Amino acid sequence: MTTNAFISSFSTKYISIITQFLGSLVTARLIAPDSFGAFSVCVIILTTANIIRDLGISNFLIVNDSNCRKTLDSAFTLVFLTSLALFLSIMFSAGSVARFFESAAIEPALQIMSLSLLITPIYVIKSSIFKKEMDFTKDLVSSTLGIILSTSLTIYLAAQGYEVIALAIGNLALFIVQTAVILFYDKRLYSFSLLHAHSIFQKSKYVLTYNVISHLGLSCVEFISAKSAGLTDTGLLSRANTTASMFVKLFNEGFHPVVVPYFSKAKVSESKTEKFLLMAKISSNLSIPFYITLGILAEPAIVILFGEKWIAAAPFLTIICIGRATSSITSVYEPALMGLGLANRLVKVGLYIQVFRIAIALLTFNYGIYVMVICATVFPPILRTTLFVALANRELNINVAQQLSIAAKAFLVAVLASSPLIALIVSQDSGWWTNVLVLIGALVTSLCLYIALVLNYEEPKALVRSFFKNNGS
Repeated sequence: MTTNAFISSFSTKYISIITQFLGSLVTARLIAPDSFGAFSVCVIILTTANIIRDLGISNFLIVNDSNCRKTLDSAFTLVFLTSLALFLSIMFSAGSVARFFESAAIEPALQIMSLSLLITPIYVIKSSIFKKEMDFTKDLVSSTLGIILSTSLTIYLAAQGYEVIALAIGNLALFIVQTAVILFYDKRLYSFSLLHAHSIFQKSKYVLTYNVISHLGLSCVEFISAKSAGLTDTGLLSRANTTASMFVKLFNEGFHPVVVPYFSKAKVSESKTEKFLLMAKISSNLSIPFYITLGILAEPAIVILFGEKWIAAAPFLTIICIGRATSSITSVYEPALMGLGLANRLVKVGLYIQVFRIAIALLTFNYGIYVMVICATVFPPILRTTLFVALANRELNINVAQQLSIAAKAFLVAVLASSPLIALIVSQDSGWWTNVLVLIGALVTSLCLYIALVLNYEEPKALVRSFFKNNGS
């Protein structure tokens, strides 16, 4: 069952991401950085609203052993009422937000995107149930159709010159299609009831708190830069962030949905430890090399993918990749610990990390956007790694040295594998990447080195084989 869910989850994300990525290659050439910066402000606000709307109930429904009809009715009612309150708040405050950031385009875009809050409550409940059952096929279809239609609509409207509005309408279309497809698969509707509302919220409030704090910490740099540095620099920073997040979508978003239910079924202490270390090894050996390589190739990646007008985003991308590589050491810890029912512990850890990040951003924004981005991107992951490693040691009795050795080996493999690229940069001038044949040769050599190192380092083949053997359908 786990193997099928694992493959299905990956398929869902890969198909959706490829479609979304191809669309972004077109829209990036139609939309200016300042317009993308305005849209980024809207995304931060709506994402915050969506996290609050969720109330941590998605995670509750996944890890809860029994979800009776009354429980589902109560969960839906809580999500709907919260969505309604948030929708009204955003609709009436959109003008003030636009004036604060000195961009008239923000007001209509924010109001259009806020309509999704009225559409998605039923999707939240049904998709959580499907994930609990590890049925990712429905999510695959809804996500793929949603992204294809929304991306097509965004490109068409952007080509007509609407820019921010095009992105906003495309965002709304995605939620409409996803909800419609989910309702096609499961037409059952929910009744309004608050019978189990109190007990649900008591169990989900820790996840809610953690998700809100995490999002605010991660988005505070873009939000502050939108006011202090302007929407153009924010658009460049946001483009770098979305490019780095490509890997999260390629791997973590396909991997993590399986992790929570996977660990929620681990009852024996030895089984938990073994599964935890297995997931950490797989995650580290895939994510760390990717971010190091992407950081090295930041400039050609930005220019080739999005065009010359986005080249100023390259330094941001390199900085972000350094922070993401460090965070990747413990990227699987969050969903794993949530699946083990330790969300309340995660709230405390998340609070420390994100308050630290926000404090750094506030203390450094007067020194310029680059100083703020460097400090707020590089230092918090170090604190994050320290706290998560200590938490895993205390809760699962996993040796600290054992955890850090996994990351150290992944970093070593990544650095050794990327040595041909580093040698190319050192030996060439500023236009090192313009020689396509030499660049391709260095990339192929790096890839071969990576494969050779991985295949001969702690028998990762046996590691992956044991994962599918022990959890096959």
